[in-house]
Amino acid sequence: MRTRSALELINTIENNCDIEFLRIGDFNAWPLVRLSIWSELVTPENELAISKWKLIGQQNLTTIINYASDQFLLKIPNRLKFLMYRWARYSEILMIGRPSHAQFVVGFENEFDRVLDPIAETLQSKFVVSSAVLGANTSRKSDKTRLRLVFDGPTTKITGLTESGLMNELERHNLNLTSLKARFSQSTDLFWRGFYSFNQIVNRSTVLKKVFVSVWYSPDMIGIIASARQANIFVTDVQHGLDPTNAMGSWRISKIPIGGYELVPDRFWRWGSDIGETLNHTINKSDDHSSVVGGYPWIHFWHSLRQTKIDPDENTPNNSYKRQLLFPIRSPYGESKERIPDFLLDFLRIPHPDTIVVLRLHPNDIYGYEYLKHRLSGQIQTAYRISDASSDMYQSIAESSHLLTAFSAVCIEGLAFGVGILLFGADAFVNYKTLIEDRTFLWTNGNLEDLENFMNTSHNANSKTYDFIVSSEDLTTSTANKLVSLAKMRKPFR
Repeated sequence: MRTRSALELINTIENNCDIEFLRIGDFNAWPLVRLSIWSELVTPENELAISKWKLIGQQNLTTIINYASDQFLLKIPNRLKFLMYRWARYSEILMIGRPSHAQFVVGFENEFDRVLDPIAETLQSKFVVSSAVLGANTSRKSDKTRLRLVFDGPTTKITGLTESGLMNELERHNLNLTSLKARFSQSTDLFWRGFYSFNQIVNRSTVLKKVFVSVWYSPDMIGIIASARQANIFVTDVQHGLDPTNAMGSWRISKIPIGGYELVPDRFWRWGSDIGETLNHTINKSDDHSSVVGGYPWIHFWHSLRQTKIDPDENTPNNSYKRQLLFPIRSPYGESKERIPDFLLDFLRIPHPDTIVVLRLHPNDIYGYEYLKHRLSGQIQTAYRISDASSDMYQSIAESSHLLTAFSAVCIEGLAFGVGILLFGADAFVNYKTLIEDRTFLWTNGNLEDLENFMNTSHNANSKTYDFIVSSEDLTTSTANKLVSLAKMRKPFR
């Protein structure tokens, strides 16, 4: 289902149900339930439970060891796990990011968290800042602590599914109730594991006042947010990507209870005023979950890093090809059923001696590499290379002459590098309609001739990014300090 259609259906369901009946423990469960429904609607393959071991088998030895150690730690009493978060005792601010945000920068050995590290950098002179990763960190080049969801405690299921009228409403729209119930169960388990894991951090610290997270809309992170807000720790979600439908699709809730949701961040850090204003409108300008424009600090942070290593004007491609097409791959989502669309595959099957296509894997797509090997096994006559997800994205953009994507944030970022941009697909047309109509972006419905014409056109450098993205060190610093000042007083440790 298209992302916008899914959003409209969820809003209809929300308005036809009494969501106050939905509870998980002492919390209103609607944000968690809504996330499960969203995932059901926009995931092309309606599979719920791929075996964890099957997932692990696609990844490296580090991940397998992480998984095995988690299973072992789950069986140990919580009182024996007290050393896991000993660093939390002195932390005033905690950054909780994702392994998928890890980014190498040419000239540096260790990875950076492109979303949270620039913010942490601005706060470290005044506060004790700790950084953690939620999820299996497969890289040995990261200095982030891994949050292990291995703590347990009393749990409850989501209640009120029938009393709220939700199940009848889901059935009325011909949704798969068996699949959705399984999603609800899986989300509940991850929620409580996140909740009790973060409780261990809360119990070890009397000074923690502020948490920055990215991305908030997953069951385990929602559990962490519920635990933090219950302890009066101020939570901000930092925008990680740009997708006018999906980024808002996870949070266009039309009903906000008095006092807000315990399962939702206090504030949303947005890259630009266009997204910030849209978000505030969709949540009825609620003071409980409002947005603040802090910009996308990775842009200026990356430039400052690069200036310490190379000539900042050195943006020439490091290959002998006249044209380089960058194609960021993402897993099937919404209407996009194939990682590589047919018209791009047709382009690769035709000789283009002066062109190379860079296929950049998505960090959350564990099947991407195997897919590419299978999909590209035919008569490929145009040069291509596969780029790892942790490679320096901005360096790849700077080296490229053209960029093709469905609706990745890279299209907006590419404008700042003067790269020609072609969008494709129905979702992209809806999401970026204004920018397509004014020819900021070119668009195709999947036509090979459109791609050929695009590649044969030179594109002049410009820095027009509208108000979707702003980036400055002063803005990052002022916004980060403002959010810290809003942090509530902690409840005393008991």
